[in-house]
Amino acid sequence: MQDPIRELIDRIKREQGAGVPDVDPDGPRENAKIVVMLESPGKNGAKTNAVLSPWKNWSPQDNTARNQRTLLPLAGLTKEKANQLCVWWNAVPWALYAADGGDRKQRPRRYGPRFPTSWNFSRS
Repeated sequence: MQDPIRELIDRIKREQGAGVPDVDPDGPRENAKIVVMLESPGKNGAKTNAVLSPWKNWSPQDNTARNQRTLLPLAGLTKEKANQLCVWWNAVPWALYAADGGDRKQRPRRYGPRFPTSWNFSRS
């Protein structure tokens, strides 16, 4: 049986037909004590490397990952502690950049079929 977060990610991919990055497979996943909530997969980060983590496969152009690696220690979270306690997630789990690869983000729809409210997971 898959873990609940993996099931949720697969469901969103299936329903939306959109790329949704996975949470860090080495992190606490559904056992996390802290959810680091981001907006959407960044063009130079999770959209490209398909993993939500400020340390996995990041590029120097990934401003979000760089900012997190700067701010987490200021909150008392070393890399090791963050990897034990945190799971990263996007409020909008798919990329908002236009399909043409441009730099402009599209606005997420507030209501409608692309933004259901029924996405959640439960631990059994």
